[in-house]
This record gives sequence, C-alpha cells and structure tokens, in this order.
Amino acid sequence: MLKEGENKRFIPTPKRRRDGFTIMELLVAMTVFLVVVSIASGVFMQALRTQRNITNLSESLNNISLALERMSREMRFAFGFPQTIDSNQITFINASGRTVTYKLNGKVIERHLLGEGAEAITAEDVYVSNLRFIRNGGTKSPRITIVAEVTANDSPIQLQTTISSRILTDQ
Repeated sequence: MLKEGENKRFIPTPKRRRDGFTIMELLVAMTVFLVVVSIASGVFMQALRTQRNITNLSESLNNISLALERMSREMRFAFGFPQTIDSNQITFINASGRTVTYKLNGKVIERHLLGEGAEAITAEDVYVSNLRFIRNGGTKSPRITIVAEVTANDSPIQLQTTISSRILTDQ
C-alpha cells in the first residue's frame, strides 16, 4: 500500500531469487581447493620418499644379515683361524677342508675359495662401508667377532655377531 506522497514508480517488488555464485565466491572456493590439493600432494610425495628410504634400509639390513649368517654358519664348524685377527679379512679351513677367505672388496663382501674365484655375498647396491674380524678366546675354541657397517640413505648402521667355533683344536 502506498502512502500519500510516495511515487508509484518506485514500488518495492519482491526480491528475485538469485541462483549461482558470484565471481568472488568462485575465486575463494578455487583458492581453498588449490591450497588443500597442494598440501595433500606434498604430504603424499613426502610419504613416498619416506617409504622408498625405509625400503632401501630394509633391503640393506636384510642383505647384510644374510651375509653375516652365511659367514657365521661356515665359521662355526671351521678351524685354522689365525692367532691374531683385527682386519677386514679372515682366512680359515671350513668343514669340507677347503681354505676360505672372507674379505671386504670395495663396497661388497666377497668369499674366496682357494683355487677358485671370488663370489660377492652381498648385493651390488648394498654399500658395506666397514668389515672387521676380531679373534677372542683361547686356542682350543676361538670366538670370532664380525663387525659390519652398512651405509643406507646416508645413515651408517653397524651390525655385530660373535661365533664360537664348535671344532676344538690345539692351535
């Protein structure tokens, strides 16, 4: 209803329904979406890098553990160990009567049989940075300590095992 003195041309009309979004609302929504996607992709990429590092570390540890176990098994029933050892190689006579040498050659551990060639007992992609053999104990049943250091993802990891020879000798 119009009051007296009001212009009939400016009659208020019911508000029209406005469907859609304004440009500003679209820009804000797109910016929020891009920020969320950027953060999520960054987290995903970091998770992939971490998973790759953990996999490399796990493979290196499994490989060096297998090499230490192989050396331990062979040394357990061996004899003829040198009286003093504190180096990166060891020579002994195994249970089959063959002369065996384990040594660090570059970044891999090798097993040499006298009269035959050498075989690597660690994988080429595993970097063994240090290998030491230390003899302890008496002459009848020596204890040999093997210390191996593997570098994986720029982190050195040291493993150690001690073997008691089951063959009693008087050397």
